[in-house]
Amino acid sequence: MKSDILLEYAGNDSLVYNKDINKIYNANEVKKYGSWANGYYGFGTHNFRYFDAAGKWALFGNVIDEDEIAQKYIFPNGRVVTIDKYGMVNDYKTFDTTQPATVPMDGTSIKNMFLGYIDGIGLVPMMEKTDGYIWYIDNDNQARMLPIERSEYKDTLIYHKANNKSDKFLFVKNDGKLSYFNKDRFEVETKINMNDVEKVLPATNVTDDLFLMKDGTIKNLDGTAVDFQGKKLVKMLSNRYLIMDDNFIYTMQGMSIKNTNTLATLYNKAVNDLLWLKNGKVMRTDNSGNMSFLNDVNGKLVKDLVKVDETGTFILMKDNTTKSYGSVSNIGDLKAKGIDFNNIAAIVSDDTGNNNKKFIAMKDGWLYNFSGNKTEIRLVDGAITDFTGGHDYVFDITDEIQSKIDELNNKPDITQEELDGLIDLIDQLSEDEKPKYDATIEDLKKKVGAPDTETPTLTITPSTEDWTNKDIVLTIIAADNKAVKSVTLPDGTVVQGNTASYTIDRNGTYTFIAEDNAGNKTSKDIIVKTIDKTIPTVTISENGTNISVSFSDDLSGINKKYYKIDNNEWAETIPNMQQLKDSKHTIQAKCTDLAGNESEVKSYDFHTSEEAINAGNKALEALTKAEKSKTQEDINNA
Repeated sequence: MKSDILLEYAGNDSLVYNKDINKIYNANEVKKYGSWANGYYGFGTHNFRYFDAAGKWALFGNVIDEDEIAQKYIFPNGRVVTIDKYGMVNDYKTFDTTQPATVPMDGTSIKNMFLGYIDGIGLVPMMEKTDGYIWYIDNDNQARMLPIERSEYKDTLIYHKANNKSDKFLFVKNDGKLSYFNKDRFEVETKINMNDVEKVLPATNVTDDLFLMKDGTIKNLDGTAVDFQGKKLVKMLSNRYLIMDDNFIYTMQGMSIKNTNTLATLYNKAVNDLLWLKNGKVMRTDNSGNMSFLNDVNGKLVKDLVKVDETGTFILMKDNTTKSYGSVSNIGDLKAKGIDFNNIAAIVSDDTGNNNKKFIAMKDGWLYNFSGNKTEIRLVDGAITDFTGGHDYVFDITDEIQSKIDELNNKPDITQEELDGLIDLIDQLSEDEKPKYDATIEDLKKKVGAPDTETPTLTITPSTEDWTNKDIVLTIIAADNKAVKSVTLPDGTVVQGNTASYTIDRNGTYTFIAEDNAGNKTSKDIIVKTIDKTIPTVTISENGTNISVSFSDDLSGINKKYYKIDNNEWAETIPNMQQLKDSKHTIQAKCTDLAGNESEVKSYDFHTSEEAINAGNKALEALTKAEKSKTQEDINNA
């Protein structure tokens, strides 16, 4: 998993204002890390900068020599780690420190780094190393290994208490289990398995992160279920409102629900703690679940409810003025603040209880805080795109819906997933506006083909099928009647697309999995048994007047045998002993196997006499005859 916060020098030729920012490194990390993130980090005015919505503007305490650095990371809490080209790891524990700590480890073994959290220790830089394990830098500046390999998990997530107060750093294991590590480096499993989760409900000001389960219950990380008072959930309307099977709308706070005494048939739209009814009334729920009407809002004049973050909401009126609630309550009317919502590029928030990490980013790059005041910070050179990936707000979704309809109408056929994407967009509209798209949805349903139930196929080709003493490279090609989504390799690595390669260094059974866009999967086992990296062995022994040379290889088998007497050349035939003089001699032997491995040379010293030479030659003649005929009689004579 590559880190989103890897630093990349962005240049500063166009920085013309003292507080211009042309790159933001942790724009999409702040919401995930919640209270563990302390601000935004970017590049501006010749160095890395910290900035927040409260007006703080700080300079990185050091200057990084790009020519000497192999890797560098800046984390959402301002900690910076650099690795130079020689493998030295420097840890700047705070953003303004001038003297980094040197971590006693080989930085060349680090593949990637990210910010993690260990219960009882706190926030720590974690790293994936070439040994496959996850390590971290402890508070005593030592690198320590966690008992988890990168191949064992597919993602990480952070569990938050109310107001996005970060609580647990969780590993999403391949089997769906969620676990974290304590100060003793013991892995602790939670009561939640992500395979049973339909959706994660982000924390609000009155609820922790909750898990909407596929069985219709809502649970926290401990596995405790929200008390539904014996009723069943029919539909989640927002992070605070639910429809239960008695056909009433309920509010949710903590681990309990409360009846609003409002019939579900009156529902028009809900965003956060605001409920807009078909009769024009707009209601708001307090932290205890008590409802009150917004008497200053005429529901007949409301154009839409606009979600800003998990607590903040704009009511957009038909005259394009706004009323503001929750985290944006200090703004009031955007128009009165001189903010044209049509020119808003993004609204970013960490969802915590304060507004220091919340901005309204305009298309011209200027940032406004959640009080509606223009800050001194401007995004330039495309830095605005760092803020626009994944914001919550949409002021007018109708253009996006129409664009999606046009796209699907221009296709000869569409998938159910594409149609579901359009329906999800339409579901964000009020109940009064949804019916106008009913006919369009019915027409598009006719273009949806039959469900794709055909599994992909896998073709796996080795670099060689012969015996070899080298690694074998497998080329994997997946095919599907529609499209291949990914190929999963034996070590758990998921490769997007339909092609991949995998290097095998030992014999064994290896499983590959292909998945298509419809979720159909196929697996294929490849048995590799032609790798032989073990050299054959040679044994020379003497029994009376006989000298015996034997060769053995446990895998591929003997290919060629070589003999040598004294200083003569190596030969594949057995030497003629009659040519030897009556004196001391040395016989040497070696061999190769079918994989190309060559044995060590074995030597044996012996003395000859005329009688011994004749006897030896007879033995060698018998051995040669036995090798050729392979009859039992000749073998016994040999």
